Amino acid sequence: MNIITTPIANNTLTIASFLTGATLSSILIGWLVKTGSLPLKTMMAYTEGQLRFIRVWVKIALIIGVIVPLILLITSWSNSIARQFLLSYIVVVIFQLACEASFSRWLVKSVVVVIGTIYTIFRLWQVWEGLHLTSYSQQIRLSRALRAKILK
Repeated sequence: MNIITTPIANNTLTIASFLTGATLSSILIGWLVKTGSLPLKTMMAYTEGQLRFIRVWVKIALIIGVIVPLILLITSWSNSIARQFLLSYIVVVIFQLACEASFSRWLVKSVVVVIGTIYTIFRLWQVWEGLHLTSYSQQIRLSRALRAKILK
């Protein structure tokens, strides 16, 4: 298989390994903070202005991180490479949101910062790889179409 078309970040084994590692790391860090072994704040205190910013930020993140990929998934369902990439991405986003919601209640509220950081780095890798895979597949389709026209 061509290395350019071989997904790594959007591979099922990679995603499962990442989700396992991120979950265990988040639990460990949250537990260490909760027990006082890791000197981080358990609660995050915000001013009214910071809370307004966070509310706006969450809405923007929801639109860009969840709604846009869902729309793209629906509109590009027939493209198998885009579908695989978007499904992988959405699975990771859903898992991130579930971890943030449950671990912030179970452990400490500040664990969402750790979870968000870990998942954002991985999702950026997924997006970078997905963009390259989809653009590469489009180039292949264009070259095949040109070749077919030339051979006619």
